Amino acid sequence: MTGRGIGPSYFSKAARNGIRIHEIFNEARFEEKLRILAAGYKKRFGDLLEYNVEDELKKFQGWREKLAPHCVDAVTFIKAAQDDSSKKILIESANALMLDVDYGTYPYVTSSNTGLGGAITGLALNPTKIKEVIGVVKGYTTRVGAGIFKTEDLGEAGTKLQEIGREWGVSTGRRRRCGWLDLAVLKYSCAVNHYTALNLTKLDILDTFPVSQVAVAYKDPETGDLIDYFPADLEYLEKCEVVYENFKGWQTPITSVKKYEDLPKEAKEYIQYIEKFLGVPIRWIGTGRK
Repeated sequence: MTGRGIGPSYFSKAARNGIRIHEIFNEARFEEKLRILAAGYKKRFGDLLEYNVEDELKKFQGWREKLAPHCVDAVTFIKAAQDDSSKKILIESANALMLDVDYGTYPYVTSSNTGLGGAITGLALNPTKIKEVIGVVKGYTTRVGAGIFKTEDLGEAGTKLQEIGREWGVSTGRRRRCGWLDLAVLKYSCAVNHYTALNLTKLDILDTFPVSQVAVAYKDPETGDLIDYFPADLEYLEKCEVVYENFKGWQTPITSVKKYEDLPKEAKEYIQYIEKFLGVPIRWIGTGRK
């Protein structure tokens, strides 16, 4: 949990009693709905709820003016941009697919759709006009908080990835769990989001590793059969064994490398394997903070 209120907000949305943006600018309506919501939470949580409605109403007296220039009718705004051939729309997602409420590692997810579908419904996009879907993935895997993480490394390698990669949660400040790249998860993400290209970031974090591992499948705990997909049953997945491919490390700094052809042979092999496995081209490669 990040403590940012996303869960309660979606709870109110599903209950159809939430406050919508346009209602903020109708002071009487806003106050009425806020008091009803606050009373409901007070009844539910009692003295555990530290919330002052009067203070909140006073704050919004100043916030309305600041918020107004940034609020538009989203459907009209986006449609006008999509219909204008001289304009391009760039959308950036905030969370990875495995935190998606429908396609992620439920219940260890956020409350919204974090993938392509969330962008389409959230902005009323015309799906037929989408030209590119770029998947952003690190050269290894990280996760903040609880939830299944089959390639997590609890030993020296995981600690090294965390420290060199400076892996701390942006919202929570928590130490990120780190492990090897899981191509079974990434293949699943490709199937849901239909990436046209990938941006492989933080490849330089692997510079000092003599060997890097990549998960390519899982093994059934009873039959030993290979599973080349991401199972929906996480209890079953937890019992599965991870099948890895090992790659010789390049063990030389690549932070100054600006062109693909200048990368070490081992780094190219790592990149090419990912592309071939997923069937999606890697168009950008991150080799350092700059």
